[in-house]
Amino acid sequence: MDFIFTLDDCATNEVCPSWPGGPLIAHWNVEDPSLRYQEIDRRKAFHDVFLFIKHRIDLLAALPMDKLAHLALQHHMQQIGQSTPAR
Repeated sequence: MDFIFTLDDCATNEVCPSWPGGPLIAHWNVEDPSLRYQEIDRRKAFHDVFLFIKHRIDLLAALPMDKLAHLALQHHMQQIGQSTPAR
C-alpha cells in the first residue's frame, strides 16, 4: 500500500499501526452519518459523506505524484484532509 487514510474521528487519538513498506498516512476526518442523523436524513448524509471523500480523492489524484518528494506528498495529503467541497 502506498497511502493509508483514517476517516473516523476516534482514530485521531489512536496510534496508527505500522504498515509494511512505509506508506504515507493521513487522517481525513469524516463524520459518521449513521451516528447523528435520523433515518429519513441518513441517505442524504451518506451521499454527502461520499461527495466529501470523492472531493478529497480528486484533489489527491490531481497531485503530480511523480514530481513530489515523499515529505511534500505527506504534507499535501494532510492539507487535503482539511479541505471541504464547494457547495
